[in-house]
Amino acid sequence: MVVDMSKSLVGQRDISHIMKQRNSFNVSIIRTMSNARKKLKVVEYAGKLQIQQLMNKFSEYAYIEVHRSCLDTDTVKDIF
Repeated sequence: MVVDMSKSLVGQRDISHIMKQRNSFNVSIIRTMSNARKKLKVVEYAGKLQIQQLMNKFSEYAYIEVHRSCLDTDTVKDIF
């Protein structure tokens, strides 16, 4: 549930509040949820370069981006 809410950009305190409403015996603390969110990001970004992560976020959130690359070395020169 923490993973799904994190992907929906719900804040940690809100996640904690919702979980306690659904189950009054839940003793999770914000630190536990923070650790779960951190693990999610590590798994999501595993094996990707920083530029690949950036380009994925551009496309995921529908940002308009233009980039130029060097054809000789296959590297990105500029990102606008």
